[in-house]
Amino acid sequence: MASPASVRFICDILEHIGMVNFQVKPIREDWKAVLWQLFGYFQHFFVILFMISNLASTCRSIRHVPEFCQRLFESCIILMGFICTQIAYHRYEDIKSIVHFMETSLSNANKEIANKYKKKANITLFAFLLTLVFASAANLSDKLHPLSEKDIAELKIIYGTQNPERRHYVNVWIPYVDETLSWHYAVIHALECWPILIAGASFYTIGVLILTTITVLEGQYTILRTYVKKIGQQHTDIQGNTVYYTNIERNKYIVEPINKRTSSVKAKLQQREYQRQLVYEKLYFRQVLKFHQKLVILQTKVR
Repeated sequence: MASPASVRFICDILEHIGMVNFQVKPIREDWKAVLWQLFGYFQHFFVILFMISNLASTCRSIRHVPEFCQRLFESCIILMGFICTQIAYHRYEDIKSIVHFMETSLSNANKEIANKYKKKANITLFAFLLTLVFASAANLSDKLHPLSEKDIAELKIIYGTQNPERRHYVNVWIPYVDETLSWHYAVIHALECWPILIAGASFYTIGVLILTTITVLEGQYTILRTYVKKIGQQHTDIQGNTVYYTNIERNKYIVEPINKRTSSVKAKLQQREYQRQLVYEKLYFRQVLKFHQKLVILQTKVR
């Protein structure tokens, strides 16, 4: 399934850039590992500093309600990205475990159901990604849209800057610094790209993981339901042969051909076959229970 693979890909990127899984408990002589760990902590500190700067900038606009509402919405998105970054950092091993579970342990016993929910998961992933792209494009378009003289005058009063028409992708406030001056504007633009990309990647990872897990569980429970309905029934294939499931998660079973023996022989073996059927039903129920427990484990991992 493409969705878990995309989550694993983003997780690997976050690990390679030192945002997650950088606490390797380095040996004192291993200065590279020490520097890598310090770099990881610095990145988290930088993201927190960026978020605080954005919130401070939002508070400056409280005197103008329309501007404040827009900036508050922006700050909420930044805060959600920061929360997702912390989830990715603190629950990294759990996220990798969930992705590995979905890639290796899901049942494809019913190909029709599995393909249906695989398609649904990919459509959900595409819709989520498209939403993020459109939201980012809308924000960028708003920042690039020319302002009227009235708007420029209002922003100059609100933020106290010389060139309020120069707007950053995300508003920030740095004490005693005019963020709209030429070289300040360029440096801030360059610096804010990094935390925005990190927050966006983390938000994408957590969002896709949640949406994919919901869709995967829905599909797996649909497959499980088909086997639950067969409890207490005789299991047969398309040709009418009796089958005995050895692994319902992989749709593996043993076929027993239709018995051609005489009625007298059948009568002698009837009791033995009945006892064997009881034993098989217990084994079959255990397989259903094991399948259900595996799905419960996946649900528990997501919590």
